[in-house]
Amino acid sequence: MTLHNFIYKFELGYPTADTVELAYNNTYLSRAVEAYKFFYPTIVVEAFMQAMPPNDIPNQVGIKLAAGPRHQVFTAQSDTPYAAGTLDLKADGPTVIELPPGTFIGFVNDHNM
Repeated sequence: MTLHNFIYKFELGYPTADTVELAYNNTYLSRAVEAYKFFYPTIVVEAFMQAMPPNDIPNQVGIKLAAGPRHQVFTAQSDTPYAAGTLDLKADGPTVIELPPGTFIGFVNDHNM
């Protein structure tokens, strides 16, 4: 029985044993896909966090990344430069991020994007 076979069979109005198993398997597959889609942004941010140098100092040091085919950034464009850093708002409270003048598009997010 495969997950792609969505033909449910009934006998005397009740699902067959194969149909019950197929329905459960399809439910598990659907839940796995939804979990993957829900946590995808978290995985992207975690990849950035793991790419931080070991001597990364929160609120002071970050990295610049020119994304390429071998980088572990799932949503990155290969022709877009990226920068990332960590902020510890518990240590410093509200924080101002200064960028030099230019055409920048940016965002700040938590670990769940």
